[in-house]
Amino acid sequence: MKERIFLLIEALGLSARQFSLQIGKSESFARTIRANIGSDVIGDILREFPQTNLYWLITGVGSIFNNIGEDNIQKYSNHNLDESLAAEALGGHKKEPDYKGKYIAQLEKDNELLVNDNKQKSAIIQGFLEGKISKIG
Repeated sequence: MKERIFLLIEALGLSARQFSLQIGKSESFARTIRANIGSDVIGDILREFPQTNLYWLITGVGSIFNNIGEDNIQKYSNHNLDESLAAEALGGHKKEPDYKGKYIAQLEKDNELLVNDNKQKSAIIQGFLEGKISKIG
């Protein structure tokens, strides 16, 4: 898991120090991390970087970030429904018929995926908190 945390830090464009402080740990935390980490650290990471794919973090399988339009999560995170942005998000143009409806439908689909992913993450975190899962590594 240590290697995946360093891959995550790199993907986020942060230094090890910045990452450590952002998740509420000491400046040297990332440099001194052991192979196995506890649920508290995983919870801290997901709290600060919710776009992180929990399954990837635990197993190394899949992509680093949830694949529900990561570019759009970053680019449209303010949810500013500017007409040009809405059209661009769909790869079209604002003169395209019903681009707003398509954009809203895509947002609703992305939201549903996020809700389902959040339920999965919550179940895993609950398993940690209840002691059913103790360490990941």
